[in-house]
Amino acid sequence: MNERMIFEGSPLQVKMMKELIANALKKEYGENDLPKLKECYSTGNLWQVNDVQAQYPYLDDEECLIIMGKALENESVVERIHETIDHYATELIEEDSVKVCSFTNERMFAGWFCEQENVYIADRKNVLKYVVEYGFKNIEEAYEADFIYYTEWVK
Repeated sequence: MNERMIFEGSPLQVKMMKELIANALKKEYGENDLPKLKECYSTGNLWQVNDVQAQYPYLDDEECLIIMGKALENESVVERIHETIDHYATELIEEDSVKVCSFTNERMFAGWFCEQENVYIADRKNVLKYVVEYGFKNIEEAYEADFIYYTEWVK
């Protein structure tokens, strides 16, 4: 299992920290097999040792880290986070007219739409499969029957 470390600070401080770490690792190990530096975490609301110590001031830092790790890996907490992500993603899709392929679950900026079923389809293979299930011989026949149409959406 990979370990992660998060740095928090001003953009300049984080940039300097990344450069410092990258230079030290290159000096020690060369260009190969360096850990990846990712910048994709939301850190504004992460729990900290002092959050646990506010309720349990007699616990040391190590004990607090163990408690936070167990709490955040708890199955019901993880499940609730995924439910919340689904909720806000669905809200974004509905509010901002984001189109998502009904077959691949990928975001779409162009593709086919079946208004009768409210189905979005990104690729020809799946649209052909879909129209054949509804009794059409091919995509063109379904298009001419106004069953589906191809369109592009603004990014």
